[in-house]
Amino acid sequence: MRLPMLRLPRGGLGFVATMVGAAPLAGQTVHEIRLRGDAKTGRYAFVPATIRAKPGDVLRFVVESGAPHAVVFEGGALPPAAKAALNEAMPRRFSDLSGPLLTVAGAEYRMTVPRLPVGRYRFFCQPQQAYEMRGELVVER
Repeated sequence: MRLPMLRLPRGGLGFVATMVGAAPLAGQTVHEIRLRGDAKTGRYAFVPATIRAKPGDVLRFVVESGAPHAVVFEGGALPPAAKAALNEAMPRRFSDLSGPLLTVAGAEYRMTVPRLPVGRYRFFCQPQQAYEMRGELVVER
């Protein structure tokens, strides 16, 4: 028995790829991390500061206050393969292991947790690094 061929309009595969990347797939968990800051008190934080996730889960960083913010993973002790996987997983990278600068409340940055070894991956906010705005991704299986 022959199956009918699926025909897509021009650009159809790009559309499909965009749609797949835009919404979580079945089995994915979306973890929302709020980025908070108050210049008057000097308090800046990722809320929650520790995220337990599995490869394939989505991290959704959302600016609540205190912009600008940028999520940057610490690369010093990362094995080359883990560093490459994180860089590949970070859309719109500003630089090595660094997401884009988010400048307004409500702005968000999403990334899918890549296949990383089980462990802890620390990150910080580039503009608020002096205020110890830090977080940690705990990759589980």
